[in-house]
Amino acid sequence: MKHLRTSTLMLTLLLTALMSAAAVRAAAGTEQPISRVRSEVTDDAVTVSWSADSDPGDLILFRSRDPIQSTEKLAAATRIAVVSSARQEFRDYPIPGVPAYYALVSARAIADGSIVLQPGRNTTTAAVQLPLGSRISDRQFFAPYSFRASPLPYLQPWRDMLQGDGDALPRPLPQQRVTRLEPATAAAVERLMESVPPQRSRARAATVLPEDADLSDKGVAFTLRSIVDGPFSHGRWHQAREQIENLLTLPLPSEVEARARFYLGQTYYYQGLFQRAVLEFLLARPHYHAQASDWIAASLRRADLDVR
Repeated sequence: MKHLRTSTLMLTLLLTALMSAAAVRAAAGTEQPISRVRSEVTDDAVTVSWSADSDPGDLILFRSRDPIQSTEKLAAATRIAVVSSARQEFRDYPIPGVPAYYALVSARAIADGSIVLQPGRNTTTAAVQLPLGSRISDRQFFAPYSFRASPLPYLQPWRDMLQGDGDALPRPLPQQRVTRLEPATAAAVERLMESVPPQRSRARAATVLPEDADLSDKGVAFTLRSIVDGPFSHGRWHQAREQIENLLTLPLPSEVEARARFYLGQTYYYQGLFQRAVLEFLLARPHYHAQASDWIAASLRRADLDVR
């Protein structure tokens, strides 16, 4: 009996040792390779830098308005870029006036489902924020506005709107006069409509321009594409509207500004602000005539239905 108790005790100790060794190996397998990630404002951008204790392969950089402290927060964050661990630095262009937190996660860990988020190591604990009105210092990110020879400059009503003066301020669209049909005519139209099968109304899908299909660009174009890939594509219209409006405080190339106003018009549309949507689509139409014209027609139809 004594020999049996001794054997049982030795077996228990052996199993405990094996389990401890397995736990150590599991912990080592999920050890965080990023030792420190930092973010700071440098000129017109946010520089995200990091140090790695080992080579984890490709890293995926995420940005969020809230601290990224859980996998749920990570899933809601915007993916910014895939970078090499040897690079150790990345310049991001978030929306001015919006706080930004960052997380750097190994692509291998995401594939394996072994994501470890450690504040101060691979996630930032303090927000960084570009001041409103920040200007892009690198001239490759924007082109100066051209003007006609004196005395006729180009009309730029959106500049007057942003400055709050001039005669180009947005005004309500003129109300359409409603003319009532004669009773006999109305009855005939009603009989005709009864013979038409009902049509199912489908929600209008948001439009993403081909230029914003990927995140390969940089500067303000990269920032706009981040918004499109983030809150805009996920239907968070108020958040997308706020970020685009902040982006439009910057001096933008004409095509980037047209795209921003095209997306801003869509956020107004989905929030029921159809008159404001029409104005933004009109400003975008010189560059994107077909797409903007289609949305103008849709906005006017919805505005007309609301009036009725």
